Amino acid sequence: MRFNVSQIKKQLGATEKAEFIEEIPGDFLPKQVKLNDPVKVQVSATNTGDSILLKGQLETQLTMQCNRCLVEFKTDAKAKLEEEYYPLVEGDVDVSLPEGEYATYQNNFIELTPLVQEAILLSIPMKPLCKETCQGLCPQCGQNLNLESCDCVQDDVDIRLEALKKLLKNKD
Repeated sequence: MRFNVSQIKKQLGATEKAEFIEEIPGDFLPKQVKLNDPVKVQVSATNTGDSILLKGQLETQLTMQCNRCLVEFKTDAKAKLEEEYYPLVEGDVDVSLPEGEYATYQNNFIELTPLVQEAILLSIPMKPLCKETCQGLCPQCGQNLNLESCDCVQDDVDIRLEALKKLLKNKD
């Protein structure tokens, strides 16, 4: 995904919009997450004088594994994009910029793929759930409690407190 900024570089404050729909290899994603659809990206680039400010959004569909019941489910992923790109001059960033890490572009083209991949990664929840009310798996028999209940007795006593439980039974 490459955004051509040659026209907006000519005038301070110039803005250009673009839309991309592209397949991105999913090799940057965790193994339990898959890209289902091409990624749709809408961006707007503005010449700020020293840099190109890029803002936009992306949309795609992901397949993930539920953290509670281990069932695969599909979900829409949407994320905002925002990055400031500085021109790369003779293999280095302009020396007048303060020290730090910068997103750069070269030869009038901004490569959007790294920004899009980062945004997709950040849109993935730490603990994906197929639904908010997911009941997960029975810790005894492994039954998916969303599909049907089981007859297991849920004895939630911490093994470290087992001796206290026995004392309470003897007291009665």
